[in-house]
Amino acid sequence: MKHLVGCTVTLENDVTTVKIPKSAKQDLDEVISLNRTMIAWATDVNLSADSHLVCEENDGFYTTQVLARGASRKATGASFIIVDGGLKTDGLQMFEKKRFRQFLCLQISVVEDGVAIRVPSEKLESLLASLNSMQDWSTSGSSGAQFIISWIDICPQTSTHGPTSSIDGLNLADKYQYGLSLDRAISSVLQVPSVSDYGVRLSHVYDLRNGRLTPDEEPKVFSIAEMLARECTGMLEPYLMMLINMNIMSISVRVSVNAENVEYDVSPWFGMEDEQLKYKQNMDQLIPVFYDILGYLPGGFYIELTLSFVCTKPLPFIN
Repeated sequence: MKHLVGCTVTLENDVTTVKIPKSAKQDLDEVISLNRTMIAWATDVNLSADSHLVCEENDGFYTTQVLARGASRKATGASFIIVDGGLKTDGLQMFEKKRFRQFLCLQISVVEDGVAIRVPSEKLESLLASLNSMQDWSTSGSSGAQFIISWIDICPQTSTHGPTSSIDGLNLADKYQYGLSLDRAISSVLQVPSVSDYGVRLSHVYDLRNGRLTPDEEPKVFSIAEMLARECTGMLEPYLMMLINMNIMSISVRVSVNAENVEYDVSPWFGMEDEQLKYKQNMDQLIPVFYDILGYLPGGFYIELTLSFVCTKPLPFIN
């Protein structure tokens, strides 16, 4: 199930609200392209809610529990959402409410640690049109239940969990991470000529700006990250074995480039502070390269990449 970073679900009384950051539009388009009659995606933990749905498995049977912070519970988060357009309205019993007769057009139910929404097919088409144009959308049922989709500019919450930068402790949980397909990660080991048993792998690339890169920018920024990984690995040669012997098995490099200035930083090398300073000074030779990149990517970039040191010794043959 596709995960939409920054998206949250809140169940509060009879109202189910889904908030989607505009930066997740590209991922949502991918979800919709797979199946237009039923869409589903995983969401973030809702930090603003005072409780959260959890699923417990026991001997093959699944039960839903609510994990609450305190005794009172007003808003509950969920881990995923399903919207199904298969709700049939023809022949359904009609309900009397305040002298108005309404068809049942919305069903909301809890499924494990997520929420399932069922609406008629025409309602789903209306929802899909709104999602495509990034417009807020809502519908109501005859029982008073409401389902609301709301677009937000940026992710409103910052998790205290997840990856953090080894440079300054910046939380990276809500930053987009690129290029980590398994095949690409395995094939990205860079060799250092004087170190035969270890290589350097570009293991993480984070975009530190808010939101997500455009489809045109994404491959360009990652190709820049791969170029930086090669240059940074070449400058690591005098220090690589010392770092490994100090049990420092990865370093992070942060680079910000725009038309006004170039900034870069490297994670601390504890016990090797002088060597780390020399390494940062050696990066000055990349400044002309950084400015040349603006011709390739006029908007510049702001990324943090992690270079991990991996053993390249062949596994022993077992007969």
